[in-house]
Amino acid sequence: MSWVHELGGGDIPAFTSDDFEDEILLDVANAALDIVSTKRPTFSRANVQAEVFRQLQVVRFSEPAERILTATRATKLAVTQAVLITTPKPAPHATLPATK
Repeated sequence: MSWVHELGGGDIPAFTSDDFEDEILLDVANAALDIVSTKRPTFSRANVQAEVFRQLQVVRFSEPAERILTATRATKLAVTQAVLITTPKPAPHATLPATK
């Protein structure tokens, strides 16, 4: 196991979600959205989130929860830019206005 210590990974910084401003995450979101939309004409949030995680795999985070939080933020930014092809379903308690 002595070869592990020779890798010198101790001086690589570990990040938290707070270290990333929205402008930086927007770049990650745009890259993920470009890749996903190139691969498939229609895609889901899960497809975008998977690509966001692939984009962030080279970043070292202080905790796994920080990686998830950062990916969730970037995914939300990406999805808000995508065009919906189906309308969202109304909440179960929502009622439609009466028509005359």
